[in-house]
Amino acid sequence: MNWNKATQQQKLKYQQASKIWLSKRPLFEELTSCDNPMCKNQQHIDMLEKFYNNIVEALKQAASEVLTNNPKQKHNVPGWNKDVKKKHKAAQRACL
Repeated sequence: MNWNKATQQQKLKYQQASKIWLSKRPLFEELTSCDNPMCKNQQHIDMLEKFYNNIVEALKQAASEVLTNNPKQKHNVPGWNKDVKKKHKAAQRACL
């Protein structure tokens, strides 16, 4: 989503949806108790990666809800922009 073009209402909806989706993701208590900033514990590394992925997925879900309510936009593809769209169309034409 282009946040520069988002309405204030869309931003508020995203904020609310983010809170809901993030609250459904587990917080790994062991991560908050580790005080080693250079921790090499593989279990902690795995938990941190899973926690990161959970956050990203929650924010994607929240954005999807906001975009679903936007009749002008059918779906959101992260990283998609006008330049990518032009290249995609050119690639489609080349394959035909």
